[in-house]
Amino acid sequence: MAPDGPAGGPFAPGGGELARPDCVALAEFFGVPGVRTTPERLEQDLAKALQAPGPSVVLLPAVLRMFVPTHLD
Repeated sequence: MAPDGPAGGPFAPGGGELARPDCVALAEFFGVPGVRTTPERLEQDLAKALQAPGPSVVLLPAVLRMFVPTHLD
């Protein structure tokens, strides 16, 4: 087994990056139905997920709008 580090493993550049994981793909990998939705389709997608037996993932992407820091002047 190769040690983790610059050559590979979770500490390799980009090897452990989870800044934007694909939650729908992760859910589906584990056998959980998942859907990426929009504000317009949220009600329908959520109703469908709640009717399904077992867990479901309903992902509504959001954009975090950051404010300009004023305490760094």
